[in-house]
Amino acid sequence: MVEHDVKLCSMEASVGEIIAENIVPYPPGIPLFIAGETIDAKRLRYLLEWVDHGGKLQNEEHVRNGQVLVRK
Repeated sequence: MVEHDVKLCSMEASVGEIIAENIVPYPPGIPLFIAGETIDAKRLRYLLEWVDHGGKLQNEEHVRNGQVLVRK
């Protein structure tokens, strides 16, 4: 995937979008989202709760700012 084929999207508006990055809570290190998957409300809620409770992620940069990288 080329960088210009992606955009940042607020997490609240991301349901139904195609995620362009892996989101991996750590521990346990099992991916919650894998690039190419459709973002669904159930897993997004889990991600928001994980972050709100101080959970760590392997790829935190965008998520800590309330955004995810999605395909255009």
